[in-house]
Amino acid sequence: MRSASILASLTALALLAGAAGPAFAREAPAPHRKAVKLAAMKSSAVRAQPRVAAPNRPNAETKRPNPPAVARQEFEKARAEHCSAILAQKARLPRRPLPGERGFTGVPPPGETRFVGNEMVFHVAPNVSRETVDNAARKLGLSTVETHNVGLTDGTLYHLRIPPGRQVADAVRALEAEKIGTAQPNYVFRAQHPDLAGAVVDEFDAVGRPDQPHAHGTGMTGAIVAHRQLKGVAPAARIVAVHAFSPDSGESAQATTSHILAGLEWAIKKGARVINMSFAGPYDPMLALAMKKAHDKGIVLVAAAGNAGPKSPPLYPAADPNVIAVTATDQNDRIFAGANQGPHIAVAAPGVDILEPAPNAGYQLTTGTSVAAAHVSGVAALMIERNPALDPDSVHEILTASAKPLAGKGHDDRYGWGLVDPARALSDVETHLAFGPRPNKPAPSRAGQMSSR
Repeated sequence: MRSASILASLTALALLAGAAGPAFAREAPAPHRKAVKLAAMKSSAVRAQPRVAAPNRPNAETKRPNPPAVARQEFEKARAEHCSAILAQKARLPRRPLPGERGFTGVPPPGETRFVGNEMVFHVAPNVSRETVDNAARKLGLSTVETHNVGLTDGTLYHLRIPPGRQVADAVRALEAEKIGTAQPNYVFRAQHPDLAGAVVDEFDAVGRPDQPHAHGTGMTGAIVAHRQLKGVAPAARIVAVHAFSPDSGESAQATTSHILAGLEWAIKKGARVINMSFAGPYDPMLALAMKKAHDKGIVLVAAAGNAGPKSPPLYPAADPNVIAVTATDQNDRIFAGANQGPHIAVAAPGVDILEPAPNAGYQLTTGTSVAAAHVSGVAALMIERNPALDPDSVHEILTASAKPLAGKGHDDRYGWGLVDPARALSDVETHLAFGPRPNKPAPSRAGQMSSR
């Protein structure tokens, strides 16, 4: 059965996987024996995930089981208790005003430096003319680099250059004083194969220049849709790939606010139902607003918790309340030592020494919360295939309720609600089909993904 879900790849990696040309059309060589042995020793997603039949190939394992024999009263009681626990957990997340809300400012907080030092972005409503923006920018010595319409936020986003010698915070404060739109820094987010042949069905370049395929994006995509030498979580899913990250500094690919918003917008227009965001960075007000709008449209957002360690403050987009934040565990179900922690963590998934595809028909071992997030995105795709009417809150509820507890009952800041359990999650989808209330309006017909490590 071909998955009805589409995952959009908003990373410098998966998006560029299709750019590898002939390498993606020929059969991959078998992975090195040592790599296969290492993969067999770990708790890989391949062992934990349910098998998915190839298109038009009957397989008894893909037959839907009968709805579980659970009494409606017991189901509703357990569901109400878990939903109350989710609300209590989310109440611990920091509440920040979004653009347009009372008390909002786009001026970066003291000590925040994760943005481009000579750039900013400016969002205006449809009733604000280009001439008005140009006059304000000229008055403040700003120049326009590019613009694009963002349907998610219902307006136009201007990418502006700041003159030498001027601080970003001062420029944001001055443009805010014009009272014609929302200004903020251009924040930076970092993204620390034949198995994919046919999986990437469309691509979008938000950066505007070609880059070589990146190991991170290729690996994250493979964790979801690999279907030859390796098997991803949802090998029949289809990827819409966004080139939003570029290796501008050292080995780490990075993307900015403007690139991510452009990619997010495109992916949703292409019908993405699940968006995997395997990257991490600072709180970004405009991205937060866009993700809220995407969530309200029925898009499932999954993000890597981040690899800055347990003492790090929360990283975004994982810490956003509209996102399913994923941490990583090793073969013994122990937490990955480098993973971020906090009340925003939803679930854990395998993320240590995972064998994945690499560019140029290769394979790689990867570790981090990025690959764990990709695994959960694949599970979400399978859930939506089973019941296309599932909305983001239902996907979050089922994933967390069906997870295997790793630190006692209830939520834990290290493991979230526990280790994701694909088989039980799919079974719980059937329970929701039998007992759960139907949504008032149908979910969008298709959906999308993003990535870093």
